[in-house]
Amino acid sequence: MSFPPKSSRIATWLWGHELLAFENDANHMYSTWVRQFGPLFKIKAALFHPDIIIATDRAAVRHIYANSKTYIKTPAFRNQVAKILGKGLVWAEGDDHAFQRRILGPAFSAESIKGMANDVFECAEQLESLLVNHVRAYGEQGTLVNIFKYTSIPTLDIIGRVGFGHDFNAASLADFDPAAPETDAQTMIATWAGVMHKAYTFPAFLAPVIVRAVPAWLSARLSHTQAQNRISTTIARIAAPIVSAAQRGEHSGNGKDILSILTRAGKDSEGKLREELTDETIISNINTFIIAGQQTTADALNFTLLELAQHPEAQQKLRSELLASESNLDYDSVQEMPYLDAVVKEGLRLHSPLPQPERLALQDDVIPLSTPIHTASGEILHSIRISKGQAFYLPVITAQTDPSVWGPEAYTFIPERWLSPGGIPSQHELPHGWSGLLAFADGPRNCIGYRLAVMEMKVILAVLIRSLEFRDTGVPVRQRLLQTLSPMVNGEAGVLPLHVKIASA
Repeated sequence: MSFPPKSSRIATWLWGHELLAFENDANHMYSTWVRQFGPLFKIKAALFHPDIIIATDRAAVRHIYANSKTYIKTPAFRNQVAKILGKGLVWAEGDDHAFQRRILGPAFSAESIKGMANDVFECAEQLESLLVNHVRAYGEQGTLVNIFKYTSIPTLDIIGRVGFGHDFNAASLADFDPAAPETDAQTMIATWAGVMHKAYTFPAFLAPVIVRAVPAWLSARLSHTQAQNRISTTIARIAAPIVSAAQRGEHSGNGKDILSILTRAGKDSEGKLREELTDETIISNINTFIIAGQQTTADALNFTLLELAQHPEAQQKLRSELLASESNLDYDSVQEMPYLDAVVKEGLRLHSPLPQPERLALQDDVIPLSTPIHTASGEILHSIRISKGQAFYLPVITAQTDPSVWGPEAYTFIPERWLSPGGIPSQHELPHGWSGLLAFADGPRNCIGYRLAVMEMKVILAVLIRSLEFRDTGVPVRQRLLQTLSPMVNGEAGVLPLHVKIASA
């Protein structure tokens, strides 16, 4: 296996290759190295940690995801998850993960997600109304909008409603009165914005590196962790009495929210309790769904809107499909729109909000390869042996934009590729993930909420594009990847300027 060159420009004795990867646009260095060294190679880790394997090889990634009891999240990452999200589905491993997944599964079935559609549409239409009213005030020419500040509004309101029947009323933030008491939504959105502004500083790079090397208690003193803790504390305060009421059968939700489904999930046909999650675990999972689900969906929407703004012909094609629909927009109609589906898939291919997943091998193993490795001695390896304790990074966007798999236009936004025969790689060239992508991971630990995320993206895009026209401003937008995928303009994170006007029929 090859290493990237060890020049002082690339690797340093203290920071290895990790600082260079952090300082560049999301996946830029990994993509550069993949083209140079192939889809599986090692990098030097920071602070003298053992070398890390970067894996985008299809067979290797599939093997790692499929064997979730052999390849687990790193202890440093799990420690952070426990502090921020609690010991819910993301934190759990092994039998505990299987148990939680079994209980939570019915809440994310296709039927359950369809039952959440009304809430999703209502929240999307609130955003549509908010933006339309704002843009109309500037006349026909429209105005410049930082779309980043708007996309988290519906995603937060949606996950609150469908999660546990709570309306954060984030749409009211547009008229937020600084003199009024701070709302829960304001606390969460403002705190997350603060986290993002700090996410691309050197201390943010240093934090997880330190956590790998020193006792876990130090992570609680890191500022970005403390900020995220404020979000989870807010959610826990709201959720605790609602969960307690649900356990007593007094939940006031509409019966279609995740909490309502969970309180019924562990009962047999006669209503007798078979198994259940504790209140603490339910609250931890609500934390997970809100913190992990809300911002990741918003991030995917941000960059998909940017792509549509930069490709006006694709945006107009989508708008024409929406306006040609003979029925009002609803769950069934958006599922039947092929170009909308293609736009969402292409957006998630190029801008998967999932950070680079980390895995740690619990035992020695042999990993198969789809692309053989040619060693310096002339040997051709179709698999590699790895030792217990080996760490892996699995950069998703790098894998999904590999020109050797996706062709010479791998980096270009082309929704049509999903609609034409031979437009996408053959099945044997892609992972087992949703639509052959790794946007929602793969294997037993794939994202349990992927159906909800896809529906949110489709509904919000459909509602916005039918009414509004988005245009690129020409401002260079960097795509940075740490905890989630975030836009950055002139060194400032959380900024994505688009010119917005009322769409013409």
